[in-house]
Amino acid sequence: MENGLDFSRFGFVVSLKVSKKATLRNKARRRLSEAIKSQEKNIKPGIDAVIIALPGIEKKEFSEIKKAVTDMLTKTKLNV
Repeated sequence: MENGLDFSRFGFVVSLKVSKKATLRNKARRRLSEAIKSQEKNIKPGIDAVIIALPGIEKKEFSEIKKAVTDMLTKTKLNV
């Protein structure tokens, strides 16, 4: 969704279905956040987006998460 700002904002949803342990949910959230930060210069400004983590993300390596985020940004045409 467009936000009318000069920068993009992202929200992350990691539900109890991913893990019952808060530490694992927070780790997944931090990894998603870092993957977005690494792509920050390539993301169109003025976008608000919510990323919903699916079960299984807690078992993925960071490189896999980063690749998935990059692919998602390309599919949704949020890359510049």
